Amino acid sequence: MALYSKNREEWCTTDLACAFLGVTVVTLYDTLGVASIDYILNQTKMQSVTLTSDKVKVILKLKQEGKLEHVKNLLVIDPISAEDQA
Repeated sequence: MALYSKNREEWCTTDLACAFLGVTVVTLYDTLGVASIDYILNQTKMQSVTLTSDKVKVILKLKQEGKLEHVKNLLVIDPISAEDQA
């Protein structure tokens, strides 16, 4: 499971749930840039990303460019506005 969010309650809940289930968590950071997010998700063959709505655009853009072939699930932890989807 990849986590792409600023630290918040849902981040901690997801991390603890993954630890309880024995699921490895990979964290993604804006400061590393989009190329690093692409690299990390492809190297780990990540299928699921838990993220906040403001991060959806980044992942969808990479997906549309054909760069994230393994990513199948986006678990968004807050409401998505029309702007976040565009």
